[in-house]
Amino acid sequence: MTQASRVAIMLSALVMWPSCSSKPDYSPNPIYRSTRFPQTRTESEAKLWLHWSASERLAFVRAFVIGYRQGSDEGCQVAERAAQPSVSESICWKQTERLPSTFRALFYDDDVSQHSRSMTTFYERYPEDDDVPITFLLESIVFEQKTPVQVHNLLPTRNP
Repeated sequence: MTQASRVAIMLSALVMWPSCSSKPDYSPNPIYRSTRFPQTRTESEAKLWLHWSASERLAFVRAFVIGYRQGSDEGCQVAERAAQPSVSESICWKQTERLPSTFRALFYDDDVSQHSRSMTTFYERYPEDDDVPITFLLESIVFEQKTPVQVHNLLPTRNP
């Protein structure tokens, strides 16, 4: 191996090493001394969300939808076994009726994509709301069918 090859390999390794060892900064925004959510005191879930690719965001929302639906179905099955037949049927029927259309649809990629885009819009448009947990935002958008603006307006003001 020539001296030039060794130098090239060494320089490549030195250039690659910092990029492999660096961890993205998910720390809370230092501008604000307070957080409205205890779970985001040490990490900013907004930074985490915005660091993910569009396909990773979509996968997260899809997994949430699928997991919630499976949990709902299994909860109804437990209720049916534990309750009287007439009561269990009405419990499961009411539960299914309360689910957003996203959960009732067989093919809900459009809804899931819209939820993912709404969450991204929220975190990009309102950097002062970087303390809002991903699950809180997702539940507000999916279950309460709030827009990013509505979620932002419902939150108390955060003090710098």
